[in-house]
Amino acid sequence: MMKCASSHFATPVACLATFVLLLSCNVMTVFAAEEVASESPPEENVTSDSRPLYTEETRPDFPVFNSLVGEENFLGITGPDEVTVWSSGETFELEMGQQYNVVINYDNNGLPKGITTRTIANGTLVQLDFPPSIVSEQEITATISATNSQPTSVSSSLTLIAPEAMNLEIVPGSVRIINNNPTNDSIISESDLFGKGAQIGTNSMSGIVLHGAENSGSIVFSFCTVPFNKTASNTLDTSVPNTDTQPSEPKSLGPTILLLMSAILVVTCVIISVVLTVADRNETRIDSGHWRHD
Repeated sequence: MMKCASSHFATPVACLATFVLLLSCNVMTVFAAEEVASESPPEENVTSDSRPLYTEETRPDFPVFNSLVGEENFLGITGPDEVTVWSSGETFELEMGQQYNVVINYDNNGLPKGITTRTIANGTLVQLDFPPSIVSEQEITATISATNSQPTSVSSSLTLIAPEAMNLEIVPGSVRIINNNPTNDSIISESDLFGKGAQIGTNSMSGIVLHGAENSGSIVFSFCTVPFNKTASNTLDTSVPNTDTQPSEPKSLGPTILLLMSAILVVTCVIISVVLTVADRNETRIDSGHWRHD
């Protein structure tokens, strides 16, 4: 009978031990996930200041945009004086009532050393953080990305300075791609370029960009500076949020729920163990009574 009782008691104990082991793994996984989520993104995706630069002799055997020496500053603005200021840490001062031209150059610097298709860029997007309004100064950043480029994206920034608040209005129909390929002079969606990114391409606007200077090009558009309109729907919100009243970030409930489940299972196992022990004792008494009777 002691052997039977021991076997009954071993079942909940084994169950408890297994759950505790799984609980430990799950808690460690939760904390590890939270730690990874708090880390900064890999440096190769930060691009503009950290991406490697190449020369004609060291061009890589994979897609990479605007990473030859001299091409890293690929965002430029030209004013009424026809002087272009490039994004090499420079600032560009705007004037009211003027028209300006923006250019974003792109060039797939890959050079195949074996398979010719290895350096073809896929899913190529061009995106620009361009404000509809400016009250003093604003940094604008152009980003070129592809699904198979290394790094995934490259960026270039330039700071606009306004002596007075003004709206920046895009000249209708001026957002285009310029190159020596079949896609030359194709119109690009403003909402895509200034939003999630506009898809470009060499032979079609399908995101496929071939390597080489002959397949390079530019995204261009023009904008005008007009008097600031506070009621305009596209006016930049310059209000500063009150950080003292911002809701705190909710804490993860993963470990709490797992600990609660553990406590419930422990209590359940203890109850099962007690019930089985009492049942075994009763069975032992009955068996003993039968033996005396016989």
